[in-house]
Parts: sequence; structure tokens; C-alpha cells
Amino acid sequence: MHLLHKSPTSLEDLPVDLKLVIFCALPDISCLKALVRTSSAFYQTFLDSQLLVVRTVLSNGVHPDVMPEALTVWEASQIMPWSKERVQDYLKQYRDSSTSPTKQLWTLSDGLRFSNLHSHVRSFTADFCSAILSVHPITGVHDPAYRPPSPSELCRIQRIFYRFELCCTLYRRRSFGQKDKDRFSPEEQQNLFFKKFECWENEQLACIHDYLFRRLSVAYDEVAEHDVQWGEDMIDVTYDWKCHSFSKEGYLSQGLEFLHRVVSADTYDERYAVLASVVRSDDRFLDAGLQEQGECDDYNGSEQSSEEDHDSDIPVLSANDDSGPTEAWCWANGHHISYYQPEMMDLREWGFCLWDKSRLMAWGLFRKPWTPTGVFSKRDRLSKEASQKRDWIRKSWEERSRIWQRGGRGWWNWGDISKVAWTYGAKHAIDAEAYKRQSSDFWEVQSSLDSMQQAESERRKKPMPLTPVPRCRVCQPGKTATRCSVCWSSINE
Repeated sequence: MHLLHKSPTSLEDLPVDLKLVIFCALPDISCLKALVRTSSAFYQTFLDSQLLVVRTVLSNGVHPDVMPEALTVWEASQIMPWSKERVQDYLKQYRDSSTSPTKQLWTLSDGLRFSNLHSHVRSFTADFCSAILSVHPITGVHDPAYRPPSPSELCRIQRIFYRFELCCTLYRRRSFGQKDKDRFSPEEQQNLFFKKFECWENEQLACIHDYLFRRLSVAYDEVAEHDVQWGEDMIDVTYDWKCHSFSKEGYLSQGLEFLHRVVSADTYDERYAVLASVVRSDDRFLDAGLQEQGECDDYNGSEQSSEEDHDSDIPVLSANDDSGPTEAWCWANGHHISYYQPEMMDLREWGFCLWDKSRLMAWGLFRKPWTPTGVFSKRDRLSKEASQKRDWIRKSWEERSRIWQRGGRGWWNWGDISKVAWTYGAKHAIDAEAYKRQSSDFWEVQSSLDSMQQAESERRKKPMPLTPVPRCRVCQPGKTATRCSVCWSSINE
């Protein structure tokens, strides 16, 4: 006589060990939260093994090569109460000790916060890759069918976004009244943090900084140019060729979650609301630490005796690292040079030191060495345009201040006060049609500004200037030079 076993009629009837198998196979914490809330049976199983389940699901959602940086940010966020001494102690062992999710005592709440940050990292990574890879950096040709980023490129970029978040956690202004002595100076940031990395790794961070600066500027510039209150407060707009602005740095220091809300806002009202949700304060933040540096090591070393010695010019990497970033660094910098240099801004715009060697080779990057030809003339031209734009914005301060004093608030433009809200009542309001007629002269100013912005947008689509220089007989037969600027090997006559 066969024994009949009752089969489970639903997932709730499954044995505990099978429920745990289901839990541990979930791709991310949001799925875990949804499953836990489906029934009391799953909820109780989760409570009994919460640490194991959360730890496993987090590992499912974050690549092993990215997890150490992610956990580092998590540990830094747990420094409570925050103090300069505690951060110094933490940074002394940063990158010197292994970090593993098994060392953490995870709860579902912890996992949700951890997963939330990772979702912002993935979102920014996807946007960064899409924006850069869709346009060939050398030719400027639009390529909608571009080769998607490789797993190693995705991991590399995600790690740098986490490193940016770590800087936000450690170095941002903790409160509006925080004294300078309680913050890390650029020199301290350099000694405690940036010197732990190679030059090209800090250049990678600079690439991400500049990308986030540009993404923030879309929302920030609209509010700074058009908001009546910001005009009364004389909030400046950075019309410069470099990604430097004390006011924008203050917003950047708020971290990826805040920045994701900013870039996701589509309308003026949404953008204003997000920017107004934090205390506005000027800050040097990350650009100050990156600029406070000494010269990098001479990666190219001494004269090599033959072309075969070229490999010794590239810094030694671990087995899992791709040589693309280091070779791109050597291609762009030649001998020793400091990172985060203004003349490298065009290269940082497409993240030159963040891609695998195979992609760089396919782009034809190493066919011609990069030289800053045209960079300084471009700087002079953009500085002249920036001066004109600053004159425009400062004239607008006076006009917006006049409207603010009569109770006007909200979006304003030359000749257009149709969207201004009058808080003191209709009797203090300015007639919109009369204002449009009075402001007709300023429409020419606005049109000129729009034309300059459109022209600059078109210029950015042009290919990067590359100037031919002598090469060795291997790289270019028939040409001679003292040292090949492509492979950096010495050339024997």
C-alpha cells in the first residue's frame, strides 16, 4: 500500500527551506518587500532568517566588483555622531581592509535604503553611458545603434558613482553654520582620500563630477535665470567653460538621491521645489579637493631601448582590470601631469578614462595622440561669451528685485510676467501687456543669449581636435622622432 503525501496547494504551504530558496533567489530588495507582504507565512519565515535573506538578496542585486564600494558608502553613512576625528579614523583604513556584506547586521529597512541608493547609481550609469556612447567622441557622428557598455565598463562607472557619493557623505557641509575648522580642508582631503588612488582614478571621479555638474545645471540655470526670488537674492549662474561654481557645488554635495530628483524634474515648478527642499549654501566640496594636488608620478619612466618595452610604460594592474583607462590616461597626458586640468575638460566630457581598451581601439583613439590644440582659443571665446551672459543675468537681478518688492514671485522673463504670482494683491501687480511693451529692448538681449547657447551646443557636436605628431617607424613608417608619442618607445635612428 502506497503512502499518500499531501501536496502543497499554495506557496504558503511550502516547507520553510523551500521558502528560503525562493527568498534568496529574488533579484532585489523591492521584490523581497513585495513577497514579505503577501502573507503572514512568508513574513514569519522572513523574520526567522532576516539577516541571511537580506544579505543574499543584496548580493543578487549588486555586482561583486561593485559591492565593496557600495558597502564603503553604507559604512560611512553609519558614522554617528559625525565628527572629523571619526571620519579620519575611518579613512585611515579605507581601501586597506576588505568589506563584505557578511559583516553587516542587515534589516529589511537597511536593505531598502541600501537598494534605493543603488537604484540611483544604476540610473545615472545608464544615462551617462547612453549620452556618451550614442555620439562618436572622435568624429562627432550620432550612433543610435552603439555597442552597449560591457560588464566591466558598467562596474567601473558604478564604482566611481559610489565614490562620488562617499565624498558627499564625508565632505559636504553638515549644517549651514558649520565652522571651517570642523570641515576637511582641500589639503586634508588630498592627504586622507585622493592620495589613496592613482591619478587616472581621480580623473575618473572628475569625469563623473563634471557629468553631474552638467546635469544639475539644466535645472539650476533655469531657476537662477528666471526665478524672482533668486534674482532678489542675486544668485549667480556659472557661464564659464569650466565646471566650477560654489553654489552648484553645494547642491552637488547633497548626493545622488537628491541629484536624481533634480534631473527627474521636468518643469520649472518641479525644479524649483526640489532645489528649495535643501538649504542653499556655497561650497567648494569636491572640486577643491581635486584641484589641491601635487604632480602625478611619471608613468612613462625613462627612455626605453625598443618598442617592445612599451608595456612597461603602462602601470601594472590586477588580473581583473582592463588596461583601457590607464592607456587612455597615458595617451592624453604623455609624461607626468596633474589630473583635473581645465584643458582636459573636453576629454572628461566623454569620460575618456572610463572605457575598455577594445572600445577605445574601435573608436580609433590611439591613431593620433591628443594635444590641447584649440583648447585655449576655445577658452578665450567661451570666456568672452560668459562675460556677456553674466552682464545679462546681473541686469535681470535689478529687474527681478523691482518685481519682488511689489510682491511678485515665481517664473519671470524679460517682457513676460504672465506667470508671476502677486502676493501683495492685484493693486500691486504690474500689467503684463504694458510690461511687455516696456521690455521690448531686452528681447534682443534674450535672443542673443539663446543664439549663443545654440551655437555652443552645435560646437560641442564637432569632433575633438587631434594634431598629428611624429611617430616611430613601427607606428608610421617613414617618420622619425626622438620618442614615439603613440607607443612611447624610444626611436633609434
